[in-house]
Amino acid sequence: MPRLFTSLCTSVLLSSLLISITSFATEITLTTSDNFSLKADYYPGENTTQKLSNRAVLMLHQCNYNRTMYNAIGEQLAQRGIHALSLDFRGFGESISEEYNVDVIQKSPQA
Repeated sequence: MPRLFTSLCTSVLLSSLLISITSFATEITLTTSDNFSLKADYYPGENTTQKLSNRAVLMLHQCNYNRTMYNAIGEQLAQRGIHALSLDFRGFGESISEEYNVDVIQKSPQA
């Protein structure tokens, strides 16, 4: 019996892991008017009533993190038919350039 229980627990754990790896997000790149590339994740609202949803949420991360902090929330919103967009600010996550890199700026000598 313990062997069956262990096997069942392992199957449940692996199934949970596979479900959490699956993402509803589509990674996109938004280009600003000054040609800076901002990485973003778009979570399209699932079509639950055979018509397109006009509800949407813009998720803006805290300045000590990046857009990935909203992965779970974005997926939950999409499952409820709400479109969601989470983007990295300049200098954060995958929206980094030589000019905009928060890690480098924080290490710079302060006046």
